[in-house]
Amino acid sequence: MKNNNSTENYYKNPFHNPNYTGSKPQIKIESAPIEYKGYLIYERIKYTCFDVVKDGVCVGMYAGKNGAMRFIDKTHNT
Repeated sequence: MKNNNSTENYYKNPFHNPNYTGSKPQIKIESAPIEYKGYLIYERIKYTCFDVVKDGVCVGMYAGKNGAMRFIDKTHNT
């Protein structure tokens, strides 16, 4: 979801674990996403972690942009 008042973006984290202090139910990010086949790819941790988002919900977390794109390719073709 885009926050129209700033460059911040938010999306739901269905992988949230309330027993882990670093886990949040919603992810806030300030980077611009890459649009790919109807999905958004956010670089959450520079060069390290890329989140795939569909309809405001994180559907996958990957260690590289190529891995995120491969996931979308596989998901998009099924």
